[in-house]
Amino acid sequence: MHKDYSAVSFESVRVEFERNSAVFEYDFEVGVGEFFGVLGDSGSGKSTLLNVCAGLIRKNEAKRSFRLRSLGSHSGRVLIHGYDVSSLEPGRRSVGLVSQVSNLYPHLTVEQNLLLVSNSRDRSSDLDGLSRKLRIKHLLHRYPGSLSGGEAQRTSLAKALVQKSDPILFDEPLSALDPLIKVELSERLREVHSNEGRTFIMVSHDQDSVLSLCSRIAFLRNGKILQIGTPEELLFSPQNIHVSLSIDPFFRTEIELEPENPSLQLANLGLSDLSVPAAACRLVINSKKIFRGKNYGHSSLEFGFEATFFIGGQQIERVRLGNSGLRINIPLSMPGSIGSEGYCATSGAFMFFDINGQRITL
Repeated sequence: MHKDYSAVSFESVRVEFERNSAVFEYDFEVGVGEFFGVLGDSGSGKSTLLNVCAGLIRKNEAKRSFRLRSLGSHSGRVLIHGYDVSSLEPGRRSVGLVSQVSNLYPHLTVEQNLLLVSNSRDRSSDLDGLSRKLRIKHLLHRYPGSLSGGEAQRTSLAKALVQKSDPILFDEPLSALDPLIKVELSERLREVHSNEGRTFIMVSHDQDSVLSLCSRIAFLRNGKILQIGTPEELLFSPQNIHVSLSIDPFFRTEIELEPENPSLQLANLGLSDLSVPAAACRLVINSKKIFRGKNYGHSSLEFGFEATFFIGGQQIERVRLGNSGLRINIPLSMPGSIGSEGYCATSGAFMFFDINGQRITL
């Protein structure tokens, strides 16, 4: 992706903090109009990435008019639409921020909060259209203290949009919401992004939301990017074992291979058809690629049926691998039925990784 077509560019950015030894490194680009997601464990550097983009963490030699609580700084450069903003304070960047905690002034009505930050010539018209789109028109004369979590989040989104900011940063915007409200707000986000064409960057622990909303996703661990790809690439072609085990973990099972005789070990697990690469140290099974029956794949598997149960409205079949105590979960919404015999696997069910956790391509 050429820089002329990037909304945000992190160029060899390295973040360090005065009060701890954590170091975070970012070197990637987000395209104009892209809905970009960031996933990772707690402490992996997701919120730090947003703080760097928003200017809450600035370049190490930047002059500061006030002391930032983070006490952090970065080297490298941050470009927004081609302009180096590394040393600029937050108010001088065209960046909107929607956080998990509402950023509304409690003594102002919703309408007053929005008009306060609007930089449009026709503020009333813009506010009317935006409030209809986000379904907050009936909230305009209420105060933030009387809003529900979903109403406050929609209002915070409106506050970012009414400023004409680009990019807009989302820090865990859906994680504290009830399931129905989360679905509704996700639909509003998708609709607004499609209509507005602005760049969205969202960090979250909520895998389902990021995978469903974002066109590309960066996966972080310990301050470094392990992989950037589409939702399909992270789900079905992970290049690092931590990505493989972290995305959709309920349907992932890791097996450490015995160096003396891994083929015999796998045969005892009912995986006798697998050919083990020479450098393989670990195997990850993606059980969403395993089905009951004999006509859906290339590998026959010797698994023992144990039970069925429901998770999130989806029926799951739990099976035992060979004579071991190892068990995996198979979604029954896929082809096959409980009454048929045997199991089989399709391409991508078995992923091998080397001693450094990197994917071995067969």
